[in-house]
Amino acid sequence: YRFNNTLTPSAFSGSPDTANRFTRISPKIGATYNFSSRTGFYANYSEGFVPPQVTEMYTGVKVPFLSPSVFYNYEVGGWAKLFEGKISVDASLYHLKGTNEIISVKLDDGSFANQNAGRTDHKGIELGLQANPVNDLSLRFSGAYSKHRFVDFVEKGISYNGKQMNNAPNWLYNVEAWYKPNFVKGLRIGVECQHVGNYFTDPQNSATYEGYTILNIRAGYNGNGWEVWANLMNATDRYFSYITTKSAFGQSYQLAEPRSLVAGLSIDLANFLKKD
Repeated sequence: YRFNNTLTPSAFSGSPDTANRFTRISPKIGATYNFSSRTGFYANYSEGFVPPQVTEMYTGVKVPFLSPSVFYNYEVGGWAKLFEGKISVDASLYHLKGTNEIISVKLDDGSFANQNAGRTDHKGIELGLQANPVNDLSLRFSGAYSKHRFVDFVEKGISYNGKQMNNAPNWLYNVEAWYKPNFVKGLRIGVECQHVGNYFTDPQNSATYEGYTILNIRAGYNGNGWEVWANLMNATDRYFSYITTKSAFGQSYQLAEPRSLVAGLSIDLANFLKKD
């Protein structure tokens, strides 16, 4: 990066001109084996390299000293198609070891600062299911149960080694059901449930947020060269926070949108203007 600050120095825009360079070779190796056309197995090892983002480096009055994050990922999994393809299953186990992972830490004055955590550990299971019980109906589930913890992280002389990472829920899942009737070609109606489990709101693991479950309803119609749709988000008007953190001043919340209706219309002009 080469950052040239042309803004007038102030309490919010005083970052000095800075140049940063990050390089690394990231290998990856994997293998797959299909036992049949309906079942298979895979395994892989990969290293991920994530340099600090522009918004993590050059926001505020000074440029933090951040090292790139490096992740070592081990994964094994398998897939299967059951009942003549009406049900598809994909499951995997992973173990991700991170070094210098960039985390956002809330300071005592209520502001946030980006810091490197020495080492982190992430492990869990991921599951995907898709079912088509009848021609008009499709069901989908994707979810994960995982543990995220600090292995080596010390801040202001306090060790958080062994603590669960804050703002990292164990449970995440998404469930969808779509109905596309054959007697009305182009019509689709869907219901979606999103769940985020409870999590700690500080690295000390002294406070938790209960998480949330929301319901979205979607509908649309795809015509000949045009499409109309409407989405009712947070249909039950659930009051919840996307991100909850704790500091010396107490809990802070980033509130989500209340129930909202979004509608749209798209037209393919080329389809209408083309000549026969």
